Amino acid sequence: MKKKKILSLRPSQLAMSLLEVEIKTKEYKKMSPKKLKKTLSEEPVPVVQAPNGDLYLIDNHHKTCALWMAGVKSVYVKVVYRFPKSVSYREFWRRMIKNHWAHPFDTRGNGPVDSLYFPKDIRGIGNDPYRTLAWLCRQHGGYKNSKKTFAEFKWANYFRKKRLLKSSYLTDFRLGLKKALVAARHPDARRLPGYMGKDEI
Repeated sequence: MKKKKILSLRPSQLAMSLLEVEIKTKEYKKMSPKKLKKTLSEEPVPVVQAPNGDLYLIDNHHKTCALWMAGVKSVYVKVVYRFPKSVSYREFWRRMIKNHWAHPFDTRGNGPVDSLYFPKDIRGIGNDPYRTLAWLCRQHGGYKNSKKTFAEFKWANYFRKKRLLKSSYLTDFRLGLKKALVAARHPDARRLPGYMGKDEI
């Protein structure tokens, strides 16, 4: 387990919830130096090593961004796979997507986006209001936490299709959340990860 500078880690997604990052940032800032150090050592960030040696985040983008916003410059990483140097750039990204290590969709859910448009570090990841709505919905019991990859992005796209937010730049999610909590229990969402249905209200 090695320690790497946060800004040296390449993102494997283009969108996230900035509200979630903001809240996580406040939580990290409240931690004592001792507790923060323990948290960092016990929860390494999973990465894969690209053929050129670059390290790509394959999870914990919100956590990593929040830590950086909280003033943390480096994190422990766990390399889960090292790509052979012989693998081409195109093949690298094909495998990243196939293995669900990359989410090539932008802040409006459009994609797949060409790998050339992925940001160089976590500062370049955009804000997706519907990803925020999906996170808030789970936090308020709309659906269960799921270990399936990109679960909250799937919920975000479900809510996006229903146009539960009036504007992509909406910052007040109270009304949208009320609608999302109802939509999350609807049979239309039964195939989404963490779906609970009306029986579990």
